[in-house]
Amino acid sequence: MMVKKASTPLGEDLHPAIIYREDIEDIYGILSDLSKDVMIKADGYIFDNLDELFSHSKLEINELEMWILEPSITIRFEPWGIFIFSGDNTSVHVGAYVKIKSIVEKRRNLVYSILNNHFLKKSLSSGVVIFLLSYLITKSQMYFTILIGLTLIRIIMYYYSHSLAPKRYSQIILAYQKDKELSFFKRRKDELILAIIGILASAIIAYIFQS
Repeated sequence: MMVKKASTPLGEDLHPAIIYREDIEDIYGILSDLSKDVMIKADGYIFDNLDELFSHSKLEINELEMWILEPSITIRFEPWGIFIFSGDNTSVHVGAYVKIKSIVEKRRNLVYSILNNHFLKKSLSSGVVIFLLSYLITKSQMYFTILIGLTLIRIIMYYYSHSLAPKRYSQIILAYQKDKELSFFKRRKDELILAIIGILASAIIAYIFQS
């Protein structure tokens, strides 16, 4: 009787990301190349294919899961994070796993990455301590200004991470990225034009008074 090596599953939590319709289509394509039965679940509903998902759902959804059984691969998107799982580590599994992971990582939420960067947090905290001591020793106005600036940045990062955007770092948008950006511009066009005019007018007035 031949002894077989036990399969090793793969799984990890990925950085929160903002994914669009083209990303969902690419991931679905990878899964459908391996199995004709790709399961889709979004916000509590089961869909047979992407056409049903896109026609039934609103522009943005909270949760999305796509998976196949043979070979077993799952990708799950939630507001607070993204999880990918493979039931085996064969070349087929690993290949699909890596492709899906690369699609998600290209859409990494930069705001989340910055606000939760441990090195940046430690650097800011260390900077606050250093410039506080420097100011207490020298009474330098420059050190005091830098101290206030670093302190405000650290407070804003902490407040945003814990209050303004809890568990809402991932977004699932069922529109193509270019359409979403174009839609945003159309809706905000007048506001953007007024803002630009206001900035230019303020700059001109400031220049006149300084002259």
